[in-house]
Amino acid sequence: GKKYEIILKKFIIGVPKKDIPKWVLNITSKEYVGNLNKFIKKKYRKCTFFYGIDYHMDYIDVPKNKGNFITLYVYLNDVSKNSSPLNVVLKSHKYGATTFPHFIKKINKKKILYGKDLKNFKLFNVKELTGKTGDINFWSCYTLHGTKPMGSDTPRVSLRYLIKSKSNSKSNLMKNLKKSIKFTTELKNTRTDVETIKKNNKDIVKVIKGNRILHSN
Repeated sequence: GKKYEIILKKFIIGVPKKDIPKWVLNITSKEYVGNLNKFIKKKYRKCTFFYGIDYHMDYIDVPKNKGNFITLYVYLNDVSKNSSPLNVVLKSHKYGATTFPHFIKKINKKKILYGKDLKNFKLFNVKELTGKTGDINFWSCYTLHGTKPMGSDTPRVSLRYLIKSKSNSKSNLMKNLKKSIKFTTELKNTRTDVETIKKNNKDIVKVIKGNRILHSN
């Protein structure tokens, strides 16, 4: 409607392991984000191809934002436990905007420890979002979520929209949620796993390798 604005929309494609060259897997296994787009020809990069994504919040994509948007996520095919379903950390928005990779310790498939640092963290429940074609989920820009690598031989295809409120009202759902957060809700830099280097007078984003969290058993 007129009170809302779509600030980002993408096709998200979970790629089966059998379709990924071994040399690519060797590289992405040492990174926090299993994004495959840097290996894809530019003309096909309108979609985001991935093989598992560690816990993150969608605020990561819009640094310096006031945190006034939500995510709408649509499954375009049936998603089973083997189809890289989303894992959402319930109520994780309570810590506001935190930098990626986040302070997380996995307890089991249904629980993680998450917080600001070693002195300020809590135990949170994780919900696995399996579903049918057309199923829709919403979460805030501060909600942690991620996926395990694809176990199915069929790609998992989804739509992701980031939707911003244009309302000047002092009270709406997103503003009320921000008021309930006792921690920082805005960040200039959202990631510590990358660094920007100059090459041929261009800014090139270089990934700093690290150990994955969500994918460890």
